[in-house]
Amino acid sequence: MVGHRQTADTPDSRNRPLGLPVLCGCLWLGVVASSLGVVYSTYETRQSIRHLENLRREAANLQVTSGKYLLEKSTLAAYTRVESEAKDALDMKVPSFESLIMVRR
Repeated sequence: MVGHRQTADTPDSRNRPLGLPVLCGCLWLGVVASSLGVVYSTYETRQSIRHLENLRREAANLQVTSGKYLLEKSTLAAYTRVESEAKDALDMKVPSFESLIMVRR
């Protein structure tokens, strides 16, 4: 007996089922895909938070600018300023009581 014979106790690699290696490969691919998904979602979340903070900063700046414009508007619309501009730039004056005409409906 020069040749080597296989008995029932020694496993034959040609007859071994492929189920376990395929299952391990699928699970490994699932773990890799899941980890890539976590990395991508973390990246997207950070990008969204950065964008949100930029928008909040811009909103705060716009609030400050709006306040400045409201202050300027109230200054320009003040009665004394309008009256002085009417007198100086347009040479207007308050009419006398005799020149007033009352109109009734």
